Amino acid sequence: MTDQPEQTLEAQLQKLRQRTSAETTVIYNKSVQDLIATNIEKTALQKGELAPDFSLPNATGQTVSLSGLLRNGPVALTFYRGAWCPYCNIQLRAYQEILPQIHELGAELVAISPELPDGSLTVTEKHHLAFPVLSDVNAVILRQYKVLFTVPENIREIYLKAGLDVEKANGVSTWELPIPATYVIDADRIIRFAYTKPDYRDRLEPKTLLEQVALLRK
Repeated sequence: MTDQPEQTLEAQLQKLRQRTSAETTVIYNKSVQDLIATNIEKTALQKGELAPDFSLPNATGQTVSLSGLLRNGPVALTFYRGAWCPYCNIQLRAYQEILPQIHELGAELVAISPELPDGSLTVTEKHHLAFPVLSDVNAVILRQYKVLFTVPENIREIYLKAGLDVEKANGVSTWELPIPATYVIDADRIIRFAYTKPDYRDRLEPKTLLEQVALLRK
């Protein structure tokens, strides 16, 4: 992976932000500020806390558990909104690029969304992801990690006008999504690093993720 600015995850995300109209950006910014005001960044599970175990289906219906992954070493866990989210797609592709390095460090990578398994399969096949992409229908695990929030009505309207039906994608009527949280978890299920930014447009750089995983191998 290169350190050239134009190839960083942030640079890719910035290009995507620029495609959003000024009017819509104002609405998104307000919804993010409202979410920040709920203090979710701090109430989500943090460094030093015990990571809840999980057993969830992957894109092909096989069950994957955190405890099972931890048998091979530390786990990098990232929560994403769904296959419909362009920010998530860019992030997952970027993490796929560093997967060999994650494995070289003796660690595993796993991604979880509240989407139905069909969505997990879509994102896995579309981006040729070689790490587990899991489906947390009803957001049971998302709730345990405290990263879940309810999409406000005005944002729902924007999504629906754009053809993004979160209710249909998730198979439930709650319109709940996770903030893009990323964790590094050690063999004892203790969270050693937590990235819990409420703004869906902000994602953890692959370089930083690798650095945090590497700290557990020293």
